[in-house]
Amino acid sequence: MAKKETGLSKVKTDRQSTLLKFYATPTHPFNHIKINTMTYLPTFRATAAIMASLLILSACKGGARNASESDSIIEMTSTETDFGDQEIMIGRPLSMNRVGDFLLILDNKTDSLFHIVDIATPRYIGQFGTRGGGPSDFSNIILLSGIPGANDRFGILDTDKNRYYTCTLSGDLSHPYTRDGGIELKNAWFVSPLANGMYVSSKGYVDWPEIFTLYTPQGKEAGHFGDRMVPEDYRKYPPVSQTAAYQYSLEVAPDGKRVAAIGSMADAAGFYRLDGDSLKLVSQYCEYQGEQKFDPEKGDYLGVAEDCAVGIIDSASDKDHVYLLLSDLRMNDSDKGKKPWSANVVKVYDWEGNKKMEYRLDRRVRLITAPDKDGVMYAVTSEGCDPTIISFRQKN
Repeated sequence: MAKKETGLSKVKTDRQSTLLKFYATPTHPFNHIKINTMTYLPTFRATAAIMASLLILSACKGGARNASESDSIIEMTSTETDFGDQEIMIGRPLSMNRVGDFLLILDNKTDSLFHIVDIATPRYIGQFGTRGGGPSDFSNIILLSGIPGANDRFGILDTDKNRYYTCTLSGDLSHPYTRDGGIELKNAWFVSPLANGMYVSSKGYVDWPEIFTLYTPQGKEAGHFGDRMVPEDYRKYPPVSQTAAYQYSLEVAPDGKRVAAIGSMADAAGFYRLDGDSLKLVSQYCEYQGEQKFDPEKGDYLGVAEDCAVGIIDSASDKDHVYLLLSDLRMNDSDKGKKPWSANVVKVYDWEGNKKMEYRLDRRVRLITAPDKDGVMYAVTSEGCDPTIISFRQKN
């Protein structure tokens, strides 16, 4: 059992921090990226001589399925969550998941690694996930994820230890969760269990071109699946370069039988279903992909263009739909005082890949949850404030 952590420990924050410039993909956050999950790649800088030799890529794979134009627009209005006299200080939120009545927020700018918030009360429970080298400590959490079909469990991926832990909410406010001993999963970024006991993961910078890796219940690699929609002219480059440029996070349906691949630095997604011990493509779409740059001679990946469109920044899902938070800004809009990693449009697809509707939010946000049974969608915004938890409801 993990060692106890103080439930109401103070959270540090840098209130004067400005948006950092990242000229390559944060894997999501999607959430996306979820990475909806995030690992920031180095800022891309190049001399004029190198720039002259670069190839710029902005097109999608020919024949990719486009979204429907007949979707409905739903206006959503926001309300700040009232925590009474509790002050919640969130530093740099990287992902958020809803598990039952709790929000779990991954934060790489606090003493510990994530926050737990009870939204039913509402009440801030505290920060957890002690950093350190001890047996119950974490080294580098890059993922908090829900467990398909479970309202009392969540997963934690510690990449430095190559371990994925299953955690159970305990109801004890001073120690609100317990965790198991974990399973070793190598080469994983985004991870979720599946209905057949296997695990699915996606990652960039790997030596195979496919999106997904499936693992056995014992953590052994069992195969690779999924087309990254890399344009044909660039499939000649090494897989490690292709997968660095075209990264995906994932969403898994509550039944553990349907998986969505969510493009980073793109408005693109693929929809898959579990088929035995493999994943079978149902449909995919690609409206655009970021302007990626490669060295045409060596095939090395060099980053994205500074004026690249940001695309999908986070995602969420429920039994019926996949929700994609889509930014309309570009990377270098931060130079104009804007926040590229924020958005006010959520595109909603069913698990077959059909676009059903689009939410228009009255505030720009960074992270979202799927709407609950009452139609309430939670989000984190930093528009005109420090990172703050808000909720959205359909406008009357």
